[in-house]
Amino acid sequence: MVGDVEEINLGYRLARRYWNKGLASEAARAVLNYVFGEKLLKSVVVIIEPEHLASLKVAEKAGFSSFDVLEFHGRPVRLYRLTSEQWETLHNNAMRATSA
Repeated sequence: MVGDVEEINLGYRLARRYWNKGLASEAARAVLNYVFGEKLLKSVVVIIEPEHLASLKVAEKAGFSSFDVLEFHGRPVRLYRLTSEQWETLHNNAMRATSA
């Protein structure tokens, strides 16, 4: 739950030996493609502590861009939200770029 709103929070955690292989980025994109492509959700959030630079990169690669800073479980975090409309724009732009 974020504030008073129940939302889907996309999270990822990998054993250290699997870091820097693109697995979290690929998994995040696959989840977003599924939930937005099938029109299952209107938005997805990620909640990331600012010092977790790799997680921030994964979120940004997946299309999350703007964020709010808030407190979550007593710690400052960045709350990113990606809407289905934002995803559709990103997805359509990527499709056009690959077909050009």
